[in-house]
Amino acid sequence: MTNNKLMNPMVDFAFKALFGKDDSDSRELLISFLNAIIKQEDKIKKIISLNTYKDSNYEEDKLSIMDLKVETNRNKVMYIGLQVNPNENYKKKNLYHWSKLYSGSLGEDHDLMDLKKCILINILNFTLFEEIKRYHTEFKVEEMDENIVLDEDFEIHYLELGKFNEKHGHKTEEEQWLTFMKYANDENKKNVIKELEQKSDVINKAMKKLRELSADEKQRFEYLAREKALRDKVSGDRYLKRMIEKIKEETSEEIRKLKEKERIEKIKLVLKLLDLNMEFVKIKEISELEENKIKDIAENIDHYKKEVAEFENK
Repeated sequence: MTNNKLMNPMVDFAFKALFGKDDSDSRELLISFLNAIIKQEDKIKKIISLNTYKDSNYEEDKLSIMDLKVETNRNKVMYIGLQVNPNENYKKKNLYHWSKLYSGSLGEDHDLMDLKKCILINILNFTLFEEIKRYHTEFKVEEMDENIVLDEDFEIHYLELGKFNEKHGHKTEEEQWLTFMKYANDENKKNVIKELEQKSDVINKAMKKLRELSADEKQRFEYLAREKALRDKVSGDRYLKRMIEKIKEETSEEIRKLKEKERIEKIKLVLKLLDLNMEFVKIKEISELEENKIKDIAENIDHYKKEVAEFENK
């Protein structure tokens, strides 16, 4: 193996190379990973089908998403959507993704009773819910006061690695997998990973596969290209955000100036009409100002003349 640093499992290319290949090793890892997250009654027995990616397909949403049709230990069919580091608008995209997955579970005869439970799982390398301390959150559709679940078919999970750290330990399978996801390629966490490999056979297999993947020159080239694309996108998104904010600020300032100019022009108009001793009713009709504003200008003529002069001398 080369001395190159291990790939980061949280880069979608590496994640799918580990978990999304159509071979027994990947499926074993994927089933273990998913079973560590979902509830006991939904534990997976086998993967019926897996919609993943083509090696050269770097389209944003497609590369970061895996869709599975699985059979549970209770011999029920269920659909799972798995997404790593979803990009902007991920909450709305999550809802859209879940709805597509759910409608796709409908049988050919379109009997609504054929709709299967769909679980969406998001692995995030950042903090999404600042107000929640837990790193694993689960969302359902519930009645707000009674906490009655509308239907068990809807379920979305978020696992925020930004909140997960060594203090959580790695006693549970979920903690073990999240430790792997966060620290597998961290040079400063080698001892943590080594201890985890000795403790868990499946994590040991995952690390072995990650090392093999990282040593493959062709795979590594594609991984580095993808990693760079993600960095460039983040950088580009930040630049675009700054530019949008700048444009908004400049536009707001222009609008403010236009409104100020319009206000001054109306004051000038009222001052001229007052000089002509025109009635307030007529001035109101011409200037489109409220009568109380016209009276204020009439009672404070010197103040408003000074304001007009200062504006014109800017």
